[in-house]
Amino acid sequence: MKRFLLFLPLTLFICCQPKVKHKSKVLDSSEKVHNSSKTPKHYPTDLEAYAASQFYVQFELDNPRSAIFPMMDGYKIESIPKDSTFKVESTVDFQNQYDIAVKKKWHCIIKYIGGDVSDFDSWKIIVLRAHTI
Repeated sequence: MKRFLLFLPLTLFICCQPKVKHKSKVLDSSEKVHNSSKTPKHYPTDLEAYAASQFYVQFELDNPRSAIFPMMDGYKIESIPKDSTFKVESTVDFQNQYDIAVKKKWHCIIKYIGGDVSDFDSWKIIVLRAHTI
């Protein structure tokens, strides 16, 4: 009886949900598709640019999961609002393919191209350079 009482609300919830019919539309080639994901929500902050640049730096590492970036100090960001670019300089500690700790200094120029700042497709890397220190 207890099992029945526990599953009764769940059963009612599932059975009583309204059914939604989805309509699909085939677009004519003359119709323009509006991509709302590229509509800017706000101009990115320096920290958002730093987070986006970290994403791209990780691709250059032997072991991206081991990457440790400085949190409070240890990075420099210069914002250039007229063309939505940021110059970012920092370091990263990681382990190479031999599990040896390595530290690299890196800098990049990253451009915000519009959209949600947390979406990495909203950013474009212009320059990315790194060297072991």
